[in-house]
Amino acid sequence: YQRRVHGRKTGAMATSPWVSCFFCTKHSWKGKYKRVFAVGELKISTFHPATFELTNEWSYADEFVNILPNAKTPNEFIITVRKAGTKKTETMSFSSDHRIDLLTDAQLFRDRFCADVKKPREQVFPSFKMHWSESRVDVLLSAHPFPIVHADNSGTV
Repeated sequence: YQRRVHGRKTGAMATSPWVSCFFCTKHSWKGKYKRVFAVGELKISTFHPATFELTNEWSYADEFVNILPNAKTPNEFIITVRKAGTKKTETMSFSSDHRIDLLTDAQLFRDRFCADVKKPREQVFPSFKMHWSESRVDVLLSAHPFPIVHADNSGTV
């Protein structure tokens, strides 16, 4: 797979609209198909790996609802998308040896997903860290879909 390094695109990704691309397998009732799963800033797309022909594309704003790991198998993940022109959704199952990286990259754009679910109330936990000077420093931690945010007591990240 290829991905950005520290916000910069590298290699072939330098001219690509994708944050990262992963080889994966799509699982359907028809069989299993190799695909390139591309995570972009505005959409998710899949391509045929031999021809790079676009096979599916879902914009975050209108069609892409969610992406989650499949708890039953270690490499599988499930995407939920809206059917064109309706509010009904459908799920699709994929697998990838790079599932963790793929899910992490997709979660970066979770706030753009068109999901109708209510966003959970952010929980903030008073904590402390040990400073390099061996002094205890009070901090605030909050868990989000992709990072744990560390802030000082004033809330500055």
